[in-house]
Amino acid sequence: RNLRNLIRRFDGLRAQLAHATARPLIDAAELQLLHYEKGGFYRRHVDDGVGTIDRHVRRSISFLCYLTPSDWAPADGGYLRAHLDNGSTVDIPPAAGSLVLFDSTTVPHEVMPTHRDRIACVGWFMCARDTDISQTARDLGSERIAAGRAASMCQIAVARTLWRTCRPP
Repeated sequence: RNLRNLIRRFDGLRAQLAHATARPLIDAAELQLLHYEKGGFYRRHVDDGVGTIDRHVRRSISFLCYLTPSDWAPADGGYLRAHLDNGSTVDIPPAAGSLVLFDSTTVPHEVMPTHRDRIACVGWFMCARDTDISQTARDLGSERIAAGRAASMCQIAVARTLWRTCRPP
């Protein structure tokens, strides 16, 4: 029951993002539950092309929902690090229940080493392989990537350079 509810919520988010970004997101997504043990990390990468290079679909919008304990502290590590066009980085803490959205095609990112077990649900909203989403990414360049506890409470926009934390009222 809870899994069906989660899938229904992600599908609603997909529809909101397709409308907000004008991206032709298809009615499909990839979803993974990841467990990073103490010392775990993931090297710098861009999501588009990873695992889909030979398929008729491509990753368009990445999402990450932190399932960390509510007592997560900065010393616990496990931050998502986004690499911006100007060479700077932004670290997004794995606050319990936070949702992070970003462009799968343009945002290099990595998971910094974690100092205790870290769990996250990650996934990708897809579009057809032949869809030109680079123009949409350029058009949204001045917008923000939304991060928040509940996407429906955030202004949803996808872009390359700015991050904003949304919190419920």
